[in-house]
Amino acid sequence: TLDYTPLEYFYGEAVCIDVSHIRYPDYITKDALEAAVKAQGIAIKPGDIAVHYTGHSTRTWPTLAMVSNYTGLDRGAAVWLAEQGVINIGTDNLAIDHTDDGDYQAHTVCGEYQIVKGQGVDGEVPPG
Repeated sequence: TLDYTPLEYFYGEAVCIDVSHIRYPDYITKDALEAAVKAQGIAIKPGDIAVHYTGHSTRTWPTLAMVSNYTGLDRGAAVWLAEQGVINIGTDNLAIDHTDDGDYQAHTVCGEYQIVKGQGVDGEVPPG
């Protein structure tokens, strides 16, 4: 629950990964993240917050299109971010998951690695 989530998971150093070239119906993959990080010349360090910029909200706000047909992380991309040591994953979409992902793969990975999903205050880090 939120009361067991370390406060440090909600602020700190962050990297913004531009993946705005990936659009629905495609998923953001591990390979896409690695390529974007390399192209941008950035490094992800343990303890960082990773935010991926898709451009979806910029392209669709203020229309109802903003709440549908957005890209998101596949399981491999979420695992890759978690294994880089990130403590929070954020996005400019409604969720870090792909709009069609009813299994919520990226959210599931965050739970498995006990990191926060930063598209809202919905972190679910169990005690311990």
